[in-house]
Amino acid sequence: MKIYIPVIFLMTILSSLCFSETEVRLGGAVCSESIDIPMPKDGKPELFDPAKSFWGFEWEVIIDATGIGGCYLTDFDRNDEMAWYVKWYSEVIYISYHFRFLRRFVDPFIHIGLGTAGSVFLGDEVYPATERLLLSLFPVLSAGISLDLRGLVCGLRFNYTPLQTPPPVTKFETYPMKNVQAVIFCGVSIADR
Repeated sequence: MKIYIPVIFLMTILSSLCFSETEVRLGGAVCSESIDIPMPKDGKPELFDPAKSFWGFEWEVIIDATGIGGCYLTDFDRNDEMAWYVKWYSEVIYISYHFRFLRRFVDPFIHIGLGTAGSVFLGDEVYPATERLLLSLFPVLSAGISLDLRGLVCGLRFNYTPLQTPPPVTKFETYPMKNVQAVIFCGVSIADR
């Protein structure tokens, strides 16, 4: 199973070279859990609070206006007893559509995909597995805009996760994630233009 993901990724890139208007994007990203919808009356959006942010990388292969990609982010945190946790947020796979205009300089887009988020306790104490691991699976809907500077791509998108569920046939608690996440990304673009 582990070998299939790199092989599929490599085959996607190599096969995309046969098409015109192909672009491969690789870059870094930071995601912050922003708001819950509906927002509590005393709630405020928290854009990019470092204590609640995930850092990592993302990739996307775009053929004409349609793309396929993924985003993989993580964070290390510790509680008051100095016990460490690993937290992650991942858009495992998504399909995107890019509304390109202004000669690709401005690139608004939407995408839909599947994601996972969770945390795992790394301390010495022995807890039941259901308390050591929090795990959520969810669909993700996104809209955003990027600036394509002929080799450098930077942008912002907002992700909406309408529901979160634990993996089927498990007793894990879901990871307490907000419904809307803000993602800032920046990276390189390799394009056949």
